[in-house]
Amino acid sequence: MVLRLVQGFGVGGEWGGAILIATENASPRRKALYGSFAQFGVPIGVLTSNLAFLPGSGMADDGLLAYGWRIPFLISVVLVVVGFLVPSRLRDTPEFERVKRDGAVARIPIRDLVRRHPRGLVLGSLASERSAGGVRCSRARPANSRGFPIPHGPGSDARRGEAP
Repeated sequence: MVLRLVQGFGVGGEWGGAILIATENASPRRKALYGSFAQFGVPIGVLTSNLAFLPGSGMADDGLLAYGWRIPFLISVVLVVVGFLVPSRLRDTPEFERVKRDGAVARIPIRDLVRRHPRGLVLGSLASERSAGGVRCSRARPANSRGFPIPHGPGSDARRGEAP
């Protein structure tokens, strides 16, 4: 669970940064279009991670458990390198260069956000919570290969996968 939290914070930080980079570096007529591409990041990541495990699905169970599950993770090293190289080669946008030149860069941006824009912060947080709340609050039950929910509680035999 801790690793899932770390993953969520990482995706959240990268997602916002991706939108910022895309929109700040786009022409005024293309900002919305380029900013929308970041929305595809997580779904494309889920799709490619499933595709990465597809070749291993034909392996024998012993091979898959011994070494096969590691192959997609080893291949992902390429993505990690790309993930470090691309941002390191980006230049600051003209707008941010102007802010730096004027000396208007905030020392503690989060403090300035809370002090200067509390209403927008609260409204944005509530809007975000409202749009994602249904996903976080939904209750998922694991199912066996036949689609029956796996029973829980005393007296249930989850190994058989019987319907409750």
